[in-house]
Amino acid sequence: MFAQITAPDSVQALTLLIVFFMPGFIAGKVFELCFPRGEVPERLRLLEYLTLSLVNYAFWSWLIVLVIRGQLWWEHPWCFALSTLLVVFLSPVGLGLLIAIATERNWFQGLARRLGIQAPSHVGTAWEWFFRQYRRNKPVAL
Repeated sequence: MFAQITAPDSVQALTLLIVFFMPGFIAGKVFELCFPRGEVPERLRLLEYLTLSLVNYAFWSWLIVLVIRGQLWWEHPWCFALSTLLVVFLSPVGLGLLIAIATERNWFQGLARRLGIQAPSHVGTAWEWFFRQYRRNKPVAL
């Protein structure tokens, strides 16, 4: 009646890791390149990566359904490969940049204010705010 669930072997585990965490990892690292931040506990980072992956998959769900339901993955393997490359590796870069732009322009803060929520600032310390105000080619005297 019930199917026996077995532990995944190393290939299946690697596949699950790539599918569920790689897009979020890429988006998170692109965001961190734009907005460096301090120490974040590993369990929170994993949750962030999983959340970003799910947002990415929600955006591309129409393409995933089209490829799998239309059996393009079987009839046209190159179409499957290109869509996998797009969804898993390329679009997370755009997602990370979009989140960084939205954070820099305070779009999330404005949305949170409308909802009556206190949103955390993207600038961690006063020093980070101070140095972000200056261009890289201007000298700063301390």
